[in-house]
Amino acid sequence: TTDVADTYTVTITLNGEALEVFTTEIIADIPSPEHTILSGTGMTNCMAATECSITISLFDHLGNKLTRPAPIDVQFRGPHPVTKVLDDTVGGTPVVKYTPKKSGIYTVSIRIRTIMVEGAPFNMTVVHGGPSLARSRISGSGLTACRAGEKCAAVLELRDANDNRVLTGGQNITIGLVGPNILVGPSTPGHTIDHQNGTFSLSYVTLQTGSYHLSISLNQDAFEGSPFRLEVSNAPLSPALTTAS
Repeated sequence: TTDVADTYTVTITLNGEALEVFTTEIIADIPSPEHTILSGTGMTNCMAATECSITISLFDHLGNKLTRPAPIDVQFRGPHPVTKVLDDTVGGTPVVKYTPKKSGIYTVSIRIRTIMVEGAPFNMTVVHGGPSLARSRISGSGLTACRAGEKCAAVLELRDANDNRVLTGGQNITIGLVGPNILVGPSTPGHTIDHQNGTFSLSYVTLQTGSYHLSISLNQDAFEGSPFRLEVSNAPLSPALTTAS
């Protein structure tokens, strides 16, 4: 008997004389959940809409590495169903490849023969992807109507391609305004306030009435719906500026 899986040369002797010499292979026993090793960055975090992976290294109860497939069940539990594939082309080292869509915290369970493997279950975090021009949301009365001389305002909420909220700041957001009185070109810091959580407060002022085209862009690419048609009306009457003749 031996505890180590390997290829051995066996010699049979009788009275000190070799009768036969042959090789035999001792293979690993069935996989042991307690001796299984999990690895890979996909155990801790993953970006939405990106393929991530978890490597499962199978060993028997004596610590011998398996070189053949084994029945493994992998389950994700969290904000949204996760598409996954178990790649077992390298026997004994299957790889779980998965592509989540929704950000949030997921619990991952990995079992062999209904028994949870060492290190599972564990939590991993799916983070949002980059901002999407089509999914991001812009709202506020200042997109369509404003009064001359008054500050018009709107709010930009960045979202990724899977409608996850972007929770980081630092993006290059610009405002453009074209109309009877072109006052606003590429945005200056006074026109946008970055709240460092994926939302921006936008503001702009026009001094003349009329129809304007308001564009809001990320890295010079316009968000969906931009440019907006903005109607600027008269400001309230000012007694100080009103004259009689």
